[in-house]
Amino acid sequence: MTPLLPFFCVLAVLAFPAIAQVTDSTAVIEDTIIPTEAQTEKAGLDLEIGELIIDNTFSKAGNDFQQMFNTRWIWPEQSAEEFIITISEKPSFVNSTIVEITINELKVFESFLQPRYDILEETAVQAIDITLQYILNYEDVVKELSGEDLSGSGIY
Repeated sequence: MTPLLPFFCVLAVLAFPAIAQVTDSTAVIEDTIIPTEAQTEKAGLDLEIGELIIDNTFSKAGNDFQQMFNTRWIWPEQSAEEFIITISEKPSFVNSTIVEITINELKVFESFLQPRYDILEETAVQAIDITLQYILNYEDVVKELSGEDLSGSGIY
C-alpha cells in the first residue's frame, strides 16, 4: 500500500490549485462582469424597456398574425408611458384559435383566428387600430381621472 501513497499525495496537490483557480476565476467574473449597484449608478446603466411586444403564439396562424402585427405596428411618438403588448393565443374549435392582445396585463383585443391569409390581414389591421386607440386614449383617461373634480378631500 505504500506505493499508492505518493500517487494520492501528488493527486491531492494537483487538485488544490485547480479548486483555488476555479474560485479565483469566479471572483474575477463577479468583480468584472456583474456590476454592483454603485457601479451601475456611477455608469448610468439603468435599463428600462418601455416599448415591448411579447409573442405567446403557438400555431402557424398565430405566428403569421403576430408577424403581420409587428410589421405594421408603429409606436406612437407622443406616448410617455411604458407599454408592454402581449400577443397570446388559446386553442379553440377544429381549425381556429383565439388571439388575445393585452397591454400591461389588461385585455384590449380578442378575436378568432382562421388560417386564411386575407382574414389574418384584416384581423391584424383591426387589432392594430384598437391597440393604437387604447394607447392614445390612455393618457387622456389618466388626465381626466387625476383631475381636481374627481380627487376627494378625504372627508366623508
